[in-house]
Amino acid sequence: MRIVILLLSVSFLACEEDNSSEMPIGNSKIIGQWELEATRISPGDIVKEWTLVEDGEIYHFKSDGSFSRKNSSNDVSGNYGFDDDNQILTILPQENNQLRFNVQLKGDKMILGFIGCIEECSYRYRRRN
Repeated sequence: MRIVILLLSVSFLACEEDNSSEMPIGNSKIIGQWELEATRISPGDIVKEWTLVEDGEIYHFKSDGSFSRKNSSNDVSGNYGFDDDNQILTILPQENNQLRFNVQLKGDKMILGFIGCIEECSYRYRRRN
């Protein structure tokens, strides 16, 4: 009987809550507001120069893992996660499929490269705050 109680106790202690829907926030350097300032979108060629954007969308990444995006056509919100080891940002808008980006942080600039784009799809943001 003692063995049964011991085994039940050990198995109970080994259980942990499943938070698989939560994503790690990781790098606190992305927390804050970022405004799109330029893009490099390739229709099939190599694009070397950035195309400047006027009134670019603004992402606001919060420390609780939520985000909002404001632009001229619509506002979006949801959750995000950041993988420090691989420098990958995952964005989960409430109404759409997840988006994944390779991230390069350089001072007050953040370059997001869309994962899944066959050609180049890069977006350069500057920190607002």
